[in-house]
Amino acid sequence: MQKNNLTNFKYFSFLIPVFGVICILFGLLSNEAFFANLISSDGQIKEALYRTYIHIFRYGCVFFGVCVLFIFCFKSILKQDWKSLRERLKMVSSKKVSAQSLLPQSSKAVFYGILALYLMFFLFLGWSFCYKRSLLVSMTVENGITETLTVLFYLGAMFMTMGLIWTQYRQKIHRGMQKWWLIGFALFFLLISGEETNWGQTYLHYKTPELLEESNFQKEMGLHNIPILYISHKDNEVHHKAYWANYLLIGIAAIFGIISPIIFFVFPSLGRFLWAVGFPLPSRIVQAGFFMAAVIPTDQMMKVYFTRTNIPSELRELLCAICFFLLIWHICYARNLENEKL
Repeated sequence: MQKNNLTNFKYFSFLIPVFGVICILFGLLSNEAFFANLISSDGQIKEALYRTYIHIFRYGCVFFGVCVLFIFCFKSILKQDWKSLRERLKMVSSKKVSAQSLLPQSSKAVFYGILALYLMFFLFLGWSFCYKRSLLVSMTVENGITETLTVLFYLGAMFMTMGLIWTQYRQKIHRGMQKWWLIGFALFFLLISGEETNWGQTYLHYKTPELLEESNFQKEMGLHNIPILYISHKDNEVHHKAYWANYLLIGIAAIFGIISPIIFFVFPSLGRFLWAVGFPLPSRIVQAGFFMAAVIPTDQMMKVYFTRTNIPSELRELLCAICFFLLIWHICYARNLENEKL
């Protein structure tokens, strides 16, 4: 049985670099003309938005291929993590292991401290909404205090994640595939921080590339202000959807704040599997924070109350940043079933 597992891993490790090279070559060798012949009858793409999509897809393929090759460079660590994953699966295969016990646990002082933070956050929002809405408007302006705090929390989460990855690597700690999940989280935090600051354009004031300037409705260096296309079920016509990133963030908050608790209460086997593969799990108090972020009303629902429409989404971004920071902090310092600092 062990020989078959090693054979399967060898096949898996062989496919990793092959797949990475294919992605890189496709991204580098394909061009606008290649895609134009696929999607256009006259072999031309005139709209800047479509050309932007093509470039994002090409660079995305190259980046993904580089990430895959990066994983292959650490094949020996990946092998140990694979072994750890199988051992953890055996550990939780018995239903005697409670799925709830696998979540990060914190002291009562930390639990009530974070709960107090949430309450102060929402009490302040409620007071401001009822008595001084102009304060919320001024706080959520472009590059204001809310956006700055959001970036700082995401950067803090990113550096803390990188430190955790380095600690696990240096001390040869294997928690399933947790290191690789954490690398993905660190890249996600970097992406959000970069997008919030328009990749430094906010502070360095450099010119937006021509293609992005034509397709980005705020004329900024960023991807989240590029509209996406969708086909309306009402008229079967193609329309542009702006501010799609707000709905994506609501979905992420719902995954951690609504779906995650349901999984551990209703589908404990799936919860045990997520722990075995090393997925960064939110503690109960962090789940509560994501839940509150998910149920903050959308911009459209609150537009009649404010002079600017993006106030709820800016507050949701800040709360999600705080929750992600606490999620990584809990993984670093909280204890779970293994009863040891990760």
